[in-house]
Amino acid sequence: MVYFIQRLINRRKKIKKYSPDVVISFLPRTFFETKLSCCGLHKKHIVSDHTSMDRKIGRLDDYIRHNFYNKADYSTILTQKDASLVKGKLKNSVVVYNPLTFKPIDAEHIGERENIILCVGRVNQWDIKGYDRICEIWREISPQYPVWKLCFVGEASDATKSRLIAISGKKNAERIIFYGQQSDVKTFYRRAAIFALPSRVEGFPMALAEAMSQGCACVAFSIKGAIDEIINDGQDGYIIADGNLSDFRNKLGLLMSDGVIRKTLAENAVANIKRFDSVNYADRWVELIEH
Repeated sequence: MVYFIQRLINRRKKIKKYSPDVVISFLPRTFFETKLSCCGLHKKHIVSDHTSMDRKIGRLDDYIRHNFYNKADYSTILTQKDASLVKGKLKNSVVVYNPLTFKPIDAEHIGERENIILCVGRVNQWDIKGYDRICEIWREISPQYPVWKLCFVGEASDATKSRLIAISGKKNAERIIFYGQQSDVKTFYRRAAIFALPSRVEGFPMALAEAMSQGCACVAFSIKGAIDEIINDGQDGYIIADGNLSDFRNKLGLLMSDGVIRKTLAENAVANIKRFDSVNYADRWVELIEH
């Protein structure tokens, strides 16, 4: 408690010292502490949340998100899907999409890709990321496509690797590669022909946007509609109904067997994902702060 109070005091001193027009807090506990630190200072306050509003992230954090975000002047959330979830609860919520991490590749430079299905994310959170599901699909589909590999980029413990390999079946595991955490993930996007997003929960999946910007043909579960705001189904990627492993498998098979479709989806993805560039992101924040 003493440490908590001291943290509030120090934060209040900083706010008084710099006297900002607007204070922006990221995530629930930081917002709660900052709101207390601003008491009586008459500062405009924006809280920015960075995961899906229907995701359970802890009793205290969930309580703050759904009961105290209304105390901010604005609450930024990631998708229109989230906006529908908090409609009537967070009257001050606005959607601010995440910006692209990388500059989109030139479509004419997409070129030939390696026969790789790529997954990028925290592999140790395999249950949230749905990597058990992609491994179930791999178990069924890999014998038909012997030149293809399933590759994971992201931190993975030995226990996680063993679990996912067991799901894939030992006969199909020899073409599963775990690259671990990588500082240059863009290189992996540019190598891979296909990107798969089998997640059960996502806010605004940056890995998907990154993959599209670097010329991957993408397949993703709908995740309760969040992906509909990123992929135009059938035009620049495929959206699969949540949990429909059979359809996910079929779309992967289509892409693995048809290079023309892969290239068409990839080229369209590069063109369409530019709407999330950093300029549009910055303009949205300037608009919000000025308002």
